[in-house]
Parts: sequence; C-alpha cells; structure tokens
Amino acid sequence: MVPDFRRFSQNIVLSYQLAWYSYCSADDKKRITNTFGEANIKSIDRNTPHTGWDVKGDDFYYGRGRAVDYTQALYWYHKAADAGNMYSPNSIGICYQKGHGVPQSDEQAAQWFEKAAKAGNPQGAYNLAECYFEGAGVRKSVDQALKYWAEAEKLGHPSAAQRRESVFATVQ
Repeated sequence: MVPDFRRFSQNIVLSYQLAWYSYCSADDKKRITNTFGEANIKSIDRNTPHTGWDVKGDDFYYGRGRAVDYTQALYWYHKAADAGNMYSPNSIGICYQKGHGVPQSDEQAAQWFEKAAKAGNPQGAYNLAECYFEGAGVRKSVDQALKYWAEAEKLGHPSAAQRRESVFATVQ
C-alpha cells in the first residue's frame, strides 16, 4: 500500500512513488494516476525497465529458454536502446556485423558500435576500434583504432590495453 503523501511537496512525492510504481498494486497505481495525472507518470514503463529489455533481447539472440529469434532479439535491443540502455547498441551492432535478423552491413555495425561507445559501453568501444583497425564499415585508421582501444580500456574492457599495446608495438 502506498501511504498518503499529500503533506509532502509534490516533487518528493512524485519521485518516491514513481520509483516504486512498478511494485505497486493495481489499486495503488490507480490512486497514483488519479493524484498526479497520467501526464506525470506516462514516462514510466509499467512492465520492464530497459535493462530487462536488453536481457530479453539476449534471451532471444542466444536462445535462452526459447528458440533463437534474431528478429525478436532486435526488437528488444532497439526498445532498450531507445530508452537509453548502453549495452543494446553494441548488441544491435553485432547483429548487423553478423547479418543476424538484418542484412549484413559493416557500416551499420560501426555506427551502432559508435553509439554504444558514446553511451559508455566498453565492448562497443572495443568493437569500434576493431572496425577502424580492419577498415570494416569505416575508413581504415590505426590512429582511430588506438583511440577507441584506449577508450575501451578507460571504460574497463579487460583486454583493450593488451590489444592496443600489441598493435602500437607493431606500428612503431
């Protein structure tokens, strides 16, 4: 049951209730909607947070608990990416890179890896570095590859530093 928060400021109340909205009963959700109006809570997804959408995409992509379905995987990855998930753009890039559920396109893969890198995804930065190193979907550039391996390392990718150092040693 959601307590009566009318004695507090509306911003505090809204923040608290919206944070717990997905855990509320149907009656409490109705009360929250009636108190604050649909417009104030329309941005809340009443089913699953975007991280759950990314995981659901992985379930379809890898066939965990269901048949492999790349089209469904892409649906959930796009839904999560649109909501700001930092992992989904990398997953979409992999789908384009491998031609899973979409026509194979190195250009599209690189664009999605760049979105993932900009969102702070270490694997996205690493994958984009590989694209630049190989010239897959982008103009080949060892400098750009080194830059994105350094970015991936900064973001915590476990093997980016080693890869960057090995490539750097060969180009000197």
